[in-house]
Amino acid sequence: MSDFKKMLHQDVKDVFLNPEEFAEEHTICGKRVLCIIDKNSEADSKLSGIFGTFINDLTIYVQEGSIKVPKIGERISIDRSVHLVKNVSVEDGMIVIVAEANLS
Repeated sequence: MSDFKKMLHQDVKDVFLNPEEFAEEHTICGKRVLCIIDKNSEADSKLSGIFGTFINDLTIYVQEGSIKVPKIGERISIDRSVHLVKNVSVEDGMIVIVAEANLS
């Protein structure tokens, strides 16, 4: 592993997932982990004729190895709320999960 990649992996713990900086503790699939959750709720215009329906998109950043990497289409629980995994990638020591849930 290059020195740069080693620094990136160290920054994941020391900066991005530092509870004094960005990270917060959440429960993902029954396991308490430090992560960053970026929330985006918006009306779903694709659901024509259905008023009051919103899509709750979450982008979750969690350290690689702290949870099992989910598969696209899998349902995962995040703080007791069930979400459908829309996309997942592993990037420089971080698992990045994009998930959604319907809210009424």
